[in-house]
Amino acid sequence: MIHRLQKYARLTIFLLAAPVIACGLLAEATPTAAPTPAPTETAQPAPTSTGTPSLTFIDHEEVDSGLSFRYPESWELEVDDGSIVVASDTELLSAQQFDHEGAGVMIIFGPAESFEGDSLEDSLNSAIEAYDFTENDRVVEGPSRTSVNGQEAVTATIEGADSGGSQSLVVMVTMLRRGDRAAFIAAVTLQNSIDQYRETLQTIANSVVLQELETSGVSQPMGTLQYGQTITGEIPAGGSASWTFIGVEGERIDINARPLQEELDLTLDVHDDHGDSILPSGPIDDSLGPETIRALTLPNSAQYTIVVAGYAQANGSFELTLAEAGAQSAAQLIVVGETVNGSLELDEHDDYSFRSQDREAITIVVNPEEELDVVFEVISEDGGVLFQEDSSYGQEQLSFTPDSGADYILRVRGFAGASGDYSIIVQAGGVGSTGTTLTASDSLDAGNSDGHDFPFTVDPGEVVQAVVQPDGDFDVVVEIWNDDTEEMEDSIDASFGREEVNFTAAQGSNYYFKVLGFEGQGGSYTITLSGPPGVIFELAFGDQVEGDMGEVSSIDYYLRLDAGDNMALDVQPDAETDILVQLLDLDENVISEVDEGFSGEAEQLTFTAPDSPADGAVYLIRVSDFSGESGGTFSMSLE
Repeated sequence: MIHRLQKYARLTIFLLAAPVIACGLLAEATPTAAPTPAPTETAQPAPTSTGTPSLTFIDHEEVDSGLSFRYPESWELEVDDGSIVVASDTELLSAQQFDHEGAGVMIIFGPAESFEGDSLEDSLNSAIEAYDFTENDRVVEGPSRTSVNGQEAVTATIEGADSGGSQSLVVMVTMLRRGDRAAFIAAVTLQNSIDQYRETLQTIANSVVLQELETSGVSQPMGTLQYGQTITGEIPAGGSASWTFIGVEGERIDINARPLQEELDLTLDVHDDHGDSILPSGPIDDSLGPETIRALTLPNSAQYTIVVAGYAQANGSFELTLAEAGAQSAAQLIVVGETVNGSLELDEHDDYSFRSQDREAITIVVNPEEELDVVFEVISEDGGVLFQEDSSYGQEQLSFTPDSGADYILRVRGFAGASGDYSIIVQAGGVGSTGTTLTASDSLDAGNSDGHDFPFTVDPGEVVQAVVQPDGDFDVVVEIWNDDTEEMEDSIDASFGREEVNFTAAQGSNYYFKVLGFEGQGGSYTITLSGPPGVIFELAFGDQVEGDMGEVSSIDYYLRLDAGDNMALDVQPDAETDILVQLLDLDENVISEVDEGFSGEAEQLTFTAPDSPADGAVYLIRVSDFSGESGGTFSMSLE
């Protein structure tokens, strides 16, 4: 670093050192020399002469870096990252010793925080000590407070010998600052040439202007956002990412920034057209996950800038959403497998957006804390409530299968406007990733008031799902009945087409879904039933079944057969499972079974129901792994 630089007072060293200084001036240097005298306030600004009449000055500007200055047209210019060197001739730039006539200026610029020191005087002293411009440095003038082009500045003059000890040098140094940016300027020449070059060197130094970058040093905006738009951005290392939007005075907006890497901690801010934050307490950093600004009122009609940065200068990718307050697109995004903690205020609600990638079932679980009773809703893109869950005083659980590529709002609110804390999690699988999915197709005659029943047995707290997809203009109603009490639990007709019902059993019992035509309509439909491994569905001829045993060793199904019925049950296991298929009575006595194949080989169980009883009997079909171990998947059809 800087304190290891060789002690050469020549412009070649300036040019080599400049990039290092720009990355963090004096970060490792600790001055050991006696401090320079306290600064004295000058009565007038530094000289602003335009140089000797024989020199023509030209302007140079670093647009992206926000710096400009003037230098003689006949001089040489070299620019590096964060530094600039100008010299009276090329030979001087490459000389091994500053031992011949000429002069040069080095300018190093960057964030003020990269220059060590609590004050301009401290920063100037640290730079003098770190650079070792001459042997036996002597401060012969200053440091003096002044201003350069309206920028606060401190200047000093140093004298001493070059590294060879054969020539005396003069170095005029300046440290100036504007806002959160600063520059260090060193102008050097031989002692016997100072009268010739003094005015030129002062002209260059006094022409330096640090221009204020847009949005107070925030990186250039990456684009413009519209209300309701969600974008993905990238925070560069040590920087920030920003997007602009046009707002109208009095508008209320919601902003959500969500990190796409688990370890990324974001900060979120909104700047006005002057680069000042409009948030009451400045940038927010409320959590390790998403950062959300809700119902922010815009003070003026202007262009605003949303600034997303990483805490402690971290970098990474993020997702940013802007919307009018209350619009569903501003809801905090939640993804499968993610748990989010929330807190409800009185008479308020929290919205979470869920974006499906494919038609796979999910389960949302909301756990309220202490006395909070929550109500949970799923809202479609058009604002309609698809499902509402308030089945208990405690945990609420809801499963549904989202349409591919669709956006949904998952809304949590307190019952009767109550407040309190809660957590929400989205899990893969409609009723858990294991269990049974049964698909059947049928038709209802017009005027059929009995409907079609789909029985099942379930343990308390388990969730069973029924999705009914009618054909054409057929509108269906789905009811849930307790078969033991003959009481209807619920009736669902949430949409004109597809109906999705997620039923959480309050107690272990026998239930059934009933499918009816709305107002006696008739038509065809397909129903898909899903439940965990412990749920027992009743099968019918033509059913197609998918099973995943998960942590259990078997899954059971009911089958009702009339006298003389012939059935053929075909089961195809996965490649690792040796499947055993059994037919049992309700006392679990084995009536028939089959295990003729090995792992991955299909099995077929055939059976003819006896003549008695004539009105049929209920059997139990059990599909298991022959080894008795848990796990294994299979497909099954009943003909």
